[in-house]
Amino acid sequence: QTQTQIAALRERRLDCLLIVDEPALNIAGVESTVIEAWEPLRTFGAAWGLHVCCQPPWALLEAARPDILNIDLVAFPLDRAASDAVTRMVRAGTTMAWGITPVHRDEETSVAVSRLMNAVSSVRASAGVGIAAAEARALPTASCGTGAQAISRESHIARVLRDALVGMDR
Repeated sequence: QTQTQIAALRERRLDCLLIVDEPALNIAGVESTVIEAWEPLRTFGAAWGLHVCCQPPWALLEAARPDILNIDLVAFPLDRAASDAVTRMVRAGTTMAWGITPVHRDEETSVAVSRLMNAVSSVRASAGVGIAAAEARALPTASCGTGAQAISRESHIARVLRDALVGMDR
């Protein structure tokens, strides 16, 4: 199915970003068979990535070398070890999709902006890159679970995310 869809995109001279949803990846351990299973994904489109809803298993994620990594900063804020792993991944070319807006509760947009800026600043400081380079490797997203929400809730989350992005530019 996936190959058929990608082939249809290529016929239209479009490329794809293939994101694999791994909600319980933290129970896998660092096994070469898990990493080997992802290896063919590198050939399908312009980029491939992982969406991780659990406590990120940093050693496994670093070994996987995704082009894009989506993690939930609301549920799993960066500690020092996580920041170090993210820094190494960003240096290796991974773009971070930061889940900054909570799905199951309301909070001020400024909190989402702060969450994103703290993550970007942490990577910037550790990687020794400028803010523009760190922001270029940052994609702000909602935290995990939006697909199970009512449309009205998803709209609210999207507005908070939009407002956070506008707030980031100030």
